[in-house]
Formats: sequence, structure tokens, C-alpha cells
Amino acid sequence: MMQEFSALITTFNALQDIAKAMLNLRDFAKINSKLIELQGAIITAQGQAIAIQQSYATLETKTRDLEAECMRLKDWSAEKQKYTIREIATGVFAYVLNEAMPDFERAHKYCCNCFERGQKSILQQSKGPQRNLDLTCQNCRGKLTFHGYINPNRPITSVL
Repeated sequence: MMQEFSALITTFNALQDIAKAMLNLRDFAKINSKLIELQGAIITAQGQAIAIQQSYATLETKTRDLEAECMRLKDWSAEKQKYTIREIATGVFAYVLNEAMPDFERAHKYCCNCFERGQKSILQQSKGPQRNLDLTCQNCRGKLTFHGYINPNRPITSVL
């Protein structure tokens, strides 16, 4: 952007030089020639000013996007604190609310893979073959199969 400002200043200096030269002329043909040269320099200056405005607008948009992403990450960080990764069945982990749940079967559970990527994706429960339970993530298509939930009142098993 500094190059563009420098070029614009150079163009303005050229405009000033042309205007000074025009003041010293008495010949109409030479005045007309300098007038055409002046118009060309003005057009160049306008083009450079527009380029600077476009660069500024692009930087402004990027700044706004980065600020929005920063806010989203701050919000996610606060939201993330409300959940803990818990063993809901033997060898099966999911993110659940930190609050005590009456049982894991009724609690909403988030996919660990998606949660770590900053997305809340609720695991959908269904009955699998041989009396198994399946939890499926609709986002990443991950699937957890197990026989039954563990007692949520047992000591918390956390994985970090």
C-alpha cells in the first residue's frame, strides 16, 4: 500500500509540474499539448486513488472477518467449558454437560472428533444388531457401537 501512496504522490508532483509549465506558455498549441498531458496525469492519479481505495476495502474486509472469527473462537471457548469428555459406556467417550445427568441415555452427547474441531454435533442413538446401541455423528459420520450405558454416578473418567 505504501508503494501505491508513493506513486500517487509522484503523479501529483507531475501534475503540479505540468500546471506550472502551462502558466509560462503563451502559444495555444503548446498550451493544448500541456492540457492533454495534464488530463492524462489526472486520469493516472484517479486510477491510482481507486487502486488504493480497493486495497483499503480489501484490508477492511479481512480485518472484519478476522474480528468475527476471533469472537466466534472466544464464544466457543466459553461454551466448551460447559462440557466434559466422559466415558458413557465401556471404552466409549462423548462430550456431555458438566452438570450431573440422571443417566447418559437421556443426556445429549457430542461427538468427540467434531467437538475438538470446534463444532457441536449431537450423537444420534439407534438400536444396532444383537441388542447393541449405536451412536452416530451426522457431521463426520463417526459411529460408536456398545452394549449399554454405564452408571453416570460412578466417579468421572476424564480424558484430556
